[in-house]
Amino acid sequence: MGFVSLVDKLKMFDELDPEDKTTKVDSPKEALRQFLWGSPKFVATLGLLEKILFEGPSSHRKVILNFNYPRTAEMFYLMLKSMGVRCSMLTSDHSGDERYRILEEQFNVNDDP
Repeated sequence: MGFVSLVDKLKMFDELDPEDKTTKVDSPKEALRQFLWGSPKFVATLGLLEKILFEGPSSHRKVILNFNYPRTAEMFYLMLKSMGVRCSMLTSDHSGDERYRILEEQFNVNDDP
């Protein structure tokens, strides 16, 4: 399921702003705006990521996030993917070798300046 599809599903179950119930999700930016309604933790986390990744002379280009709940991690992962952020999600379903391979692939890639 893609991020826009996730937003549409959440709207069907009245999980997002009631005023946006009939507002069409016609772009990733609109999907993000609707998705972040009522999600102060996601908004705060995105703000912190922006500071870590892009601000300051020693900005980092790689970050590992941990979530307590798998569904929260999946939703955040889909949101980042829709924004064009290269990311991966590790779960307990992955073997140790798979987790190592995923981390190695993500963290041994040169970043664009």
